[in-house]
Amino acid sequence: MLFDTGSCEFWIPSKACTTTRCLTHTRYTRSDTFFPYNFSKMSIQYLSGRVTGDMALESVALGQLVVPKQVIGIANEVEIPLLDVYII
Repeated sequence: MLFDTGSCEFWIPSKACTTTRCLTHTRYTRSDTFFPYNFSKMSIQYLSGRVTGDMALESVALGQLVVPKQVIGIANEVEIPLLDVYII
């Protein structure tokens, strides 16, 4: 996960994203705690590119900390060249 402290968005590439850029990263698969977030779509335009996908509620864990029902973006399309330097 790449923490972007300069923005408020929280998204992860989904299994539906099959570009080379997405395939070099861990991709999201729905868990038992997944729930669509008002069937909303995500479309974020950065200076370096764009991310589109769906919004969802999901439990997010970082170590022992678990945040239930966190709003996240599930990116189906990632057009941000900066991510090419981060292989996770």
